[in-house]
Amino acid sequence: MIKDNIIVGGEGNKSFDKMGIALALKNSTYGGELSCSLLENTVINNCNDCNLRSICEGLEQVAQDYLDSTTKIVNSFSFQ
Repeated sequence: MIKDNIIVGGEGNKSFDKMGIALALKNSTYGGELSCSLLENTVINNCNDCNLRSICEGLEQVAQDYLDSTTKIVNSFSFQ
């Protein structure tokens, strides 16, 4: 059975499930979006000085690359 959980493992052995992270990114490309809880909760005012900025930009690029690689026109139709 597959659980909807990014953290897997027992006590003292915590790891992050790549499938869970990948599914979260994939789901953000289908009617969802990536957002930052630090900005939303006004913990920070902008991304410029955030030490997670490069990771966030990388996540956005991975999501865009996935969208680009899976969104292909396979056929065009004309109803005229």
